[in-house]
Amino acid sequence: MWQAIAEIYYFIPLCPVLVKSFLPTTMMVESKSQRSPRVCLITGCSSGFGKIFVSAILAWGDRVIATARDISTLSNFAHCDDVELLELDITDSQHVLNDKVSKAIAMFGQIDVLVNNAGYVLSGVLEELRCEVPFIPFSVAL
Repeated sequence: MWQAIAEIYYFIPLCPVLVKSFLPTTMMVESKSQRSPRVCLITGCSSGFGKIFVSAILAWGDRVIATARDISTLSNFAHCDDVELLELDITDSQHVLNDKVSKAIAMFGQIDVLVNNAGYVLSGVLEELRCEVPFIPFSVAL
């Protein structure tokens, strides 16, 4: 359990208090000079936390596979050597997702950490939405 928490909170240098409060000192992650770079696949990088995660992970010296439904929204990361861009819609079929994972692994040869950050914002009056629309956020989250 602690290893999973270490993987998650290791990549949030913006909040060191959170890291220290959740991890015992024996589980604190080694400094970046003592380890080889990790490869992180991050979903939903077009805005919000996804963009913040990419910047934070790069600051730690790790490599990133940044994904979004429209990779043109990731153009500010295109110049980085340690970033690969991948078009990904997590609501696609399992076959399509398997192909995308294979492509992602081929980019750096491995994936060490997955940050499942993709989300869907539903806005509007519930009564005015089509019947299937309210279920879209659930399909993205699951």
